[in-house]
Amino acid sequence: MEEEIDLKELLITLWKGRYIIITITAAAILTALLISFVFTTPLYEASLSIDLTSYKLDKLELKNIISQEDWIEKALSGEAERPELLVRRTAITEQEQGILITVQDEDRKVADDTVEKVGYALVSKVADEYMNSLESEKEDLQQEIERTEQKIADLYDKNLDTVHEQLAAEKEDKEYELEIVEKRFNELYGNLSPEEKAIYFETNATYSLLSIKKADIVNKIVEIEILEEKIKRGHLNEEVLIKDPVYSHLESLQNELRIKLYDIIITIENLQNSQYQDEAELYLYNKTVSSEPVNMRGKINVAIGSILGLMVSVFVVFIRPTISDVYREIRGQ
Repeated sequence: MEEEIDLKELLITLWKGRYIIITITAAAILTALLISFVFTTPLYEASLSIDLTSYKLDKLELKNIISQEDWIEKALSGEAERPELLVRRTAITEQEQGILITVQDEDRKVADDTVEKVGYALVSKVADEYMNSLESEKEDLQQEIERTEQKIADLYDKNLDTVHEQLAAEKEDKEYELEIVEKRFNELYGNLSPEEKAIYFETNATYSLLSIKKADIVNKIVEIEILEEKIKRGHLNEEVLIKDPVYSHLESLQNELRIKLYDIIITIENLQNSQYQDEAELYLYNKTVSSEPVNMRGKINVAIGSILGLMVSVFVVFIRPTISDVYREIRGQ
């Protein structure tokens, strides 16, 4: 029974305060309408996605480019009536499939044109940064090739010195061996006439062996002298070096560096021959422009205003008697 009495009192209180509820709720709805349609500038939104995977920049480099605003200001300066405002209304975010550019403006066509300008500018900026990175890599490779060539030259000189020393030592040994053989030969057969030597060569085994040994040593000395002469003229440089595993490694490394350098040079030439602005459309896709303002939420704002106004007005209706009692008590004191 008490609950029914309380419910009746509740309804009576609400009925008595109906004008307050209506007034506050109406004021809240009016405020929401004013905010939505009078004090809020309608903004259209244009968005554009860009695929920049062909420009091999890491995420950090790309993030640094996106965080800079100078290239956006440069792209919009002189071509828009409100470049500073458009820069603030331009948002660039990274996505898994590429870069998303969004531009908001009260003029739908301006938003459409601006998002394309920013897209072209971003492609050009990334291409320029990519070109700079290629030029830097090209310079590093050229320096590395020069260092490798110097190492090969040093190894070449070192190996040739070693070969010269080995040939000189071998020649010295053969000359000493020849001296011993000739001495022995002269001791045994030095007094023979040419006719006797011819007969001895056919009939005497020792004489024949010493003669053949002497001829072999002389031939070996001649071969050594020929090798020395070829090395002096550079005819055996590659043959001498190719046997060195260090040289083989350096030669292989140098070939790899030259291939990389060639690829970079070709890429740079292709970039220099292309026009970024003309080819930028190859990287742009999923362009959309909103047909209605994206920030005009009149219905939502009115609904929120109605709910808030109703809640506040009901609260005021129920709290008003308490406030009145407190006020009278204060005045009575």
